[in-house]
Amino acid sequence: MGTNLPISNLQDEIRHLIRRLGITQNQAARLIYTEINDFDDDSEIRRFEEKFKKHLQRKTTKAECLQEYFDLLTKQYETRKGNMKSPNAVKPKILSAFLADQMRAISERLDASEDDKDCSL
Repeated sequence: MGTNLPISNLQDEIRHLIRRLGITQNQAARLIYTEINDFDDDSEIRRFEEKFKKHLQRKTTKAECLQEYFDLLTKQYETRKGNMKSPNAVKPKILSAFLADQMRAISERLDASEDDKDCSL
């Protein structure tokens, strides 16, 4: 996607990407802010959240600004997508059924704990 798209299309694409990430606009703004800035200041982040939401509504927002947001969120989406685990486990032939079941249970608990971490954005 280039910056030659109309502003409203970029805004729609960003909103769509936020939905695909399963996060709120505030969480997306926080993510973008922490990627752009070296220091994380809560009051500045809150100001940026409001600014970000306005950028997604106003037709006067610069396309370059929206493109930067889109690129950062796309990178985040691709990272999350790449970190997804395959749901299919392969049963090793040299392990007993009991050991394979225990390893599967451990793996499921680890996956569940990692999913909890992902939701903390």
